[in-house]
Amino acid sequence: MTDSKTGTAGCESMIERVARAICATYYGKPDRDGNWMAFLKEARAAIEAMQEPTDAMTEAGAGLDDDDWDDSPIGFASAKGEARATYRAMIATALNEVK
Repeated sequence: MTDSKTGTAGCESMIERVARAICATYYGKPDRDGNWMAFLKEARAAIEAMQEPTDAMTEAGAGLDDDDWDDSPIGFASAKGEARATYRAMIATALNEVK
């Protein structure tokens, strides 16, 4: 399935996906000519800026809004730590993908 905003088919690396999105925003249409490659530096910088999740992101990733949690602060802290670690690993992988 092709993304209508970026013109991508889902097989690209995250850096390429972000570069294509920046390019589409810049030109106002999906890139079909390879212009997205000029935005790789900006794409990498954008992903690098996201390396640390916000508190709201960590809480959402830990499912802290779910009714399934008991009221244990230790459980919350553990879940938040796991969510933060998972997010960081995902961003690090995105920065190291080569396709």
